[in-house]
Amino acid sequence: MDYKSPNAKNIREIIMKSGGVSSVARACDMRRTSIYKWIYKGWIPPARIEKLSELSGIPCSELYPETFPKK
Repeated sequence: MDYKSPNAKNIREIIMKSGGVSSVARACDMRRTSIYKWIYKGWIPPARIEKLSELSGIPCSELYPETFPKK
């Protein structure tokens, strides 16, 4: 399945707003290299959007409007 996503620069900003690569990696129980891959590839796995929304304070509908429409 193909998901549209913010570009790499926006993803970096979202991750920094969420506390940085290390904080996001800990919160998602992942390695930092996985988070850097998100930035490099320019996408965030849909299964992790809700966690990033929680950490950053940015609603899911703003992170991925195609996947999480506004309620």
